[in-house]
Amino acid sequence: MPRGTVREQIRLGDNIRVQVHDIEDLRETSPNWDDLSERERLEVTRRVDPVQTHSTANTTTIDLHEYHVENLDPATSRNEDASHLAVGNDDSTVPSSGNSSLNNEVYRTGISDSSVKGDELFTSTFLDTTEANGETLVEVGLFTASSGGTLLNHSTIDPIGKTTDNTATIDVSLTWGNP
Repeated sequence: MPRGTVREQIRLGDNIRVQVHDIEDLRETSPNWDDLSERERLEVTRRVDPVQTHSTANTTTIDLHEYHVENLDPATSRNEDASHLAVGNDDSTVPSSGNSSLNNEVYRTGISDSSVKGDELFTSTFLDTTEANGETLVEVGLFTASSGGTLLNHSTIDPIGKTTDNTATIDVSLTWGNP
């Protein structure tokens, strides 16, 4: 198991990390799994070895950059907080900074946990055994709303065959300024 916090692990390399866990492994570690809150389930996944792990670089969007430039002026305030993570099943077009949507969004959910430290936003989103099933997930992006909203980043990931037998945790780190 890697050492350090999740923030430290993700900052050392790429800025998106995906971990897939077998539900039986999670239930074996935590027999009361079905009674846990989403945040408690997320914490359990941090203690169990995943069956699949993937890290990749991130593409931030022009909209995110414009948001930061506009907020340098104290008279201007634009609220573009990341609140949801979307996943998609189409990696035929490479993510670019001009994207305003995923190639083919198939599911969107609220972020499970987030924190801001200086110039870094860190989010963690947990997809349970009941979410995004029957899809092969190959793209992710943070949004500012439960529908529509502003796309802040876009990335392709190794394929995840999402089923009722697995969960997925998607960690995203966005850094602005000098890392």
